[in-house]
Amino acid sequence: MISPYIGALPAFLVSLTQSTGLAIGVVIPFFVVQIAENIFVVPKVMGKALDLHPLTVVIALLVGSAAFVVIGLFIAAQTTAVLMEIYMY
Repeated sequence: MISPYIGALPAFLVSLTQSTGLAIGVVIPFFVVQIAENIFVVPKVMGKALDLHPLTVVIALLVGSAAFVVIGLFIAAQTTAVLMEIYMY
């Protein structure tokens, strides 16, 4: 979850040595792409892998993060998939 930010750090630091405007020009597109990926791509991929609807993945992540903070983000989608399988069985 933090690796994209670690990957963007060198680009930010190098652009900061050139100018502040360039650094802002690097950071803003990075955040836009990162947010778009987290909203659209991640739920679709996780849903496909776990055989869940993407909206179910998003709701599971929201509930997991509200209930168990960081650890909830890591286990929410998988726990939901297990509970759905138990329910279907």
